Amino acid sequence: MDDVNGVPIDEYLGPTFSIDMHDRDGDAYDNGIWLHYGPTAIRVARTLRGFKAHIKHLEGMVLEITENLS
Repeated sequence: MDDVNGVPIDEYLGPTFSIDMHDRDGDAYDNGIWLHYGPTAIRVARTLRGFKAHIKHLEGMVLEITENLS
């Protein structure tokens, strides 16, 4: 992959995701929607509705980040 949504990977490395965490036998032991950043996994929501709320929250942070970077 040379880029993530048109941004070079040396500028942004996008996360992967999983639904539920699984043990070595493949059995789910923790429900939710997880984002994986390298070796780190973060549960960001328990439902699709919650995940959509997470996306809106991140989008809302753009203006504040832009102001702080200026």
